[in-house]
Amino acid sequence: MSEQALRACMDRHLAHAAMVYRLDDELGTHHGLSWADFVLLTALDATSEATPAKELARSLCMPASQLLLQLLVLILELFDLPGQLA
Repeated sequence: MSEQALRACMDRHLAHAAMVYRLDDELGTHHGLSWADFVLLTALDATSEATPAKELARSLCMPASQLLLQLLVLILELFDLPGQLA
C-alpha cells in the first residue's frame, strides 16, 4: 500500500472515530445507548422474524462472537445485572 493510500485510510478512520465519539456522547446523554447499541437494536427491529446470529453479524459487518457479546451486555443492562458478566 502506498503512503498516500495509507494516509487516506488513516484520515477516513479518524473521521469515522470522531463521528462515532459524537454519536456515542449524544445517544449516551439522552438515551443511555452507544452508537453500536443503537445500530444493533435498529437492525434487530428491522428483521421481521428470527434471524440467525451469523446472518445478523454478517449484515452488521462484525464477527458473530462480537455480536453475541454485545447482545449479552445489552441484556444484562436491560435487567440491571451488569456485575453478572464478570
